[in-house]
Amino acid sequence: MERPLSWTEQVCRILFVWSVFAGAAVLYRNMLHIAIDMFVLMLPQRLQTLVLWLNQGLILLLAVLMLWFGLQISIGTLSQTFGALEISPATFYFAAPFCAALMIVFWVEKLFDPARRDPLGDVHL
Repeated sequence: MERPLSWTEQVCRILFVWSVFAGAAVLYRNMLHIAIDMFVLMLPQRLQTLVLWLNQGLILLLAVLMLWFGLQISIGTLSQTFGALEISPATFYFAAPFCAALMIVFWVEKLFDPARRDPLGDVHL
């Protein structure tokens, strides 16, 4: 017990980072992410639809930016090594673009699947 395994902390950190990003993508797909829709629900139906499509457009924009810049950072750190495992920091950074790509796929899925389009309704699995 005097000399704990140093690699375990790094493995836990990698798994934590990946689970957070993967969880965000899955929550988005299942419409379980945090949303404050009180004000949107007060709007007329046409404005509700407009606001919700603008919201989805912003989500797509942020996912594309996260994919683009995440790839740049990840690729830029491939040659570096980190910690006891001597792995690249890209192991952490690739979580962002990978899960951003998943979010983009889920966004397209919502676009073409009318059952998944209702952001104010129940979750459709």
